[in-house]
Amino acid sequence: MSIFHFRDFSIVQDQSPLKVGTDALLLGATVQTALQTPHILDVGTGTGVIALILASRFEDAIIEALEPNLQAFTEAQLNFESSVFKSRLLVHQTRVEAFENQQKFDLIVSNPPYFIDGLKSDNLGLNQAKHLSKDAFKQFLQASLYLLSPEGTLWLILPKEIALKTIEDLAHQGFFLQRKVRFHSNSLKLDARWVLAFSRSEAELQEKSFFIRNNDGTYHQDYIQHVGFLHAKQL
Repeated sequence: MSIFHFRDFSIVQDQSPLKVGTDALLLGATVQTALQTPHILDVGTGTGVIALILASRFEDAIIEALEPNLQAFTEAQLNFESSVFKSRLLVHQTRVEAFENQQKFDLIVSNPPYFIDGLKSDNLGLNQAKHLSKDAFKQFLQASLYLLSPEGTLWLILPKEIALKTIEDLAHQGFFLQRKVRFHSNSLKLDARWVLAFSRSEAELQEKSFFIRNNDGTYHQDYIQHVGFLHAKQL
């Protein structure tokens, strides 16, 4: 059985098309909220790793998750039920475009498919998890924003090129970029991923940059300080 151990929980990931990756840890460690009991939605939860990270960080948060892939949904259910946070976690097998919920969410987080109209592999599940058309990506954004409360915040992790286009598109819809965190693979490979936070309220943009690894492949001190607390073993 393939299991990824974190400090506060473990992830079974035998059947899910996407395994635990750095992107999920970066997003999960970066999300912020000043609310005491936020209602959070994790769109495209996969094995449930981001939802579980947020449950471990925000002890009174109620977190719902969406996952259309049956294998990933089943493993997310198992991972939620196996955690000490299970009373605050709920996963639905559905796409965000089909999700109906009367209550809006304070935070919506997603590590969405970011290969927009890119070359696909022969693995159908992997294609669905990582690839979207331009129209499908826009539909994903619109459906997510519809579920956001008036004062809510949308958190995304994206490659730089997709991030820049998303910032531009959402600005036209009245959503302001609140936070931008640039993650560099190392000093020779900059801007591997951006974590972005959007809301309907205009505020001064907060920006930070972090390195994930040193040029020799070891973890950079930035990563250790920002994400290291999630790992089961000391980095």
